[in-house]
Amino acid sequence: MAFHVYWPALSILTLFIVLVIIVLLRWGPKFCKTRNTTINNDLHGLKRVRVLE
Repeated sequence: MAFHVYWPALSILTLFIVLVIIVLLRWGPKFCKTRNTTINNDLHGLKRVRVLE
């Protein structure tokens, strides 16, 4: 396998992806209108049904 040839490019690509994720988590709501709140557990108004054993 020729991984030794591609590791510099792969490491730069990985760092870029991590940087994009960090930027979206930090400044996403301000610039991209991303949501940073949790989703409600009741699945949009549907209550959980308990399975009988």
